[in-house]
Amino acid sequence: MGIIGASSGKKIRELEAERIKLLAELARREELVRENEVLRAALTLRQEGEEGVMASTVVGVFREGRDEFLLLDRGTADGIGVGDLVISRNRVLGGTVVDVGANSARAILLSSPSRSTDVIFAGRDLRAIARGNNSGELIVELVPQEAEVAVGDLLVASPRSTGGRRSILVGQVRAVRPAEHEVFKAVRAVHLFDPAEDDVLVLLAP
Repeated sequence: MGIIGASSGKKIRELEAERIKLLAELARREELVRENEVLRAALTLRQEGEEGVMASTVVGVFREGRDEFLLLDRGTADGIGVGDLVISRNRVLGGTVVDVGANSARAILLSSPSRSTDVIFAGRDLRAIARGNNSGELIVELVPQEAEVAVGDLLVASPRSTGGRRSILVGQVRAVRPAEHEVFKAVRAVHLFDPAEDDVLVLLAP
């Protein structure tokens, strides 16, 4: 290789190294922005009176049988216990901690078939039961035929399901149909929690 070729190859390697360095810096800054958003959400909850709130990173999503779980990077050493709630930074209820070690915890998703949650149709005194159906779907049971329910209606967890906390979002109605010869309507909703999110908040039991 001549002098010009060697010089050109060196320049290309330098440019590639610089590109990798810039990409790493960009990733670092994006990570800081993400962490700051979660910390701001936690701080806001504390300012609103939520004493036990902790940021946590989702290190895995897995399935056991038909149920789906999140693996968190916090555990008893951080004060997390069984029954604590996992929410997104947008305050959507994701699930409940069901197993915890010193430095990790496992939370079952609300959309798992073995889970059912008392819910309320937002803005109305209409209560129902949301049962998990996997794939981010919820079956909403005990909705009377005469109840005015429409696609797009929001569901929030009842205080009975959240240790007295109010206005924690659960899902949004995606389908409604009268069930012939039945007392209740057939209602399905989408669980608005995204298990692909990297960061969540854990609400510690009061």
